[in-house]
Amino acid sequence: QTSAGQSVEILPFFGHAFPSDERSSIDRLSQISLTNPDGQLVELDRVSDATLNTGALTDEGVYVVGTRQARGYWTRTTEGGERLPRSKVENAVRCSYSDNGSKTLVQVGDANAAASINTPIGHRLEIVPIDNPLAQQTGETLQIKVLFEGQPHAGPLMVFHSESGEDPYLMTETDASGLASMVLEGPAPWLLLAHGEIDYPDPTVCDVESFYASLTFFTASNN
Repeated sequence: QTSAGQSVEILPFFGHAFPSDERSSIDRLSQISLTNPDGQLVELDRVSDATLNTGALTDEGVYVVGTRQARGYWTRTTEGGERLPRSKVENAVRCSYSDNGSKTLVQVGDANAAASINTPIGHRLEIVPIDNPLAQQTGETLQIKVLFEGQPHAGPLMVFHSESGEDPYLMTETDASGLASMVLEGPAPWLLLAHGEIDYPDPTVCDVESFYASLTFFTASNN
């Protein structure tokens, strides 16, 4: 949360635990966007070797910072793993071509303007809150929807809080309508993580396209 007229620095992190201490460089991001409280999305310029600033956030309400990681291959072999397609390594076991998208909610001032929260930003796999997570109190139920290419996605959903580490606070699934509900009890920040896979077009190159979508936020109880 910040006040009107202030800016927010975007610091991408990457890892298998939350919160992670592994910083990721800006040049590993293929897209960075900012959605205003009225739901208008603007693309932010990427700087290859520095942190990125949103610029002054002049309107009060909820902003959504969206990032997409540059796509890449990961092949597990009998000896370990390589950031290459299976066609380029020996003894390949399984290959995935990743597409990771992240969203973070930023409250500016005290205004409730939040069309941004319910507005998809176009990631192939994306978590869209039905409720406003920033208004949640401890013990309340949050409902979200997961979309794949704009359509409801049924699949696994993991929920982490600031003391979860590698073990999710909650593991659940979205239903055929892409919906899931959860009770948030624990210390913020929170991270929701959805996953999906489809077959890779050429199985000689790789096995699956793998999609991860995350949503990070504080709740009202922890602001």
